[in-house]
Amino acid sequence: MNETKKCKWSTPTVSVQLFVPNEYVAACHDTANYYANVTCAMPGTHSDSVGDYHGRNNEIYKDTLGMWHGLCAYASSTMEVVNGSGYETKNGTISSKRTISNLEIGSSCSYNTGGLSFNIGSAPDELSSGYYKATWTSYDGENETGAYNHYGIAQITKVVTQGVKS
Repeated sequence: MNETKKCKWSTPTVSVQLFVPNEYVAACHDTANYYANVTCAMPGTHSDSVGDYHGRNNEIYKDTLGMWHGLCAYASSTMEVVNGSGYETKNGTISSKRTISNLEIGSSCSYNTGGLSFNIGSAPDELSSGYYKATWTSYDGENETGAYNHYGIAQITKVVTQGVKS
């Protein structure tokens, strides 16, 4: 004879654990979300200013990786920058194959600031619309020429969310 084992009925229960975020880790990953145009300073008559590139071969310069800079002297179209990333433009069209990453915002400046370099200074505690010294990396996935390191100007046109400065 088969005996059926009987279990005692108990009311279902839910166990809840309180989530306590690690504030230090949360702050490290929080960055501003904004709209910006970026313009590389390397191409042009002088490799330390923007707005002086006229499309001539004698006005292009190599970056720290030995990559030649040319088209990046033209300001990108306004792009949304999320976690320091966005896209370059080519002939006025955003190209998903030309990514921008590691965009770092430095001290505020005017558009025609000279003396631009990879030393961008410190960003203000809160970003607002205006011009800032900046560095970033781009990847030309269209021509598969590789990564480029840039310095120049970021014109922030709109701040969506403020980031925590780390």
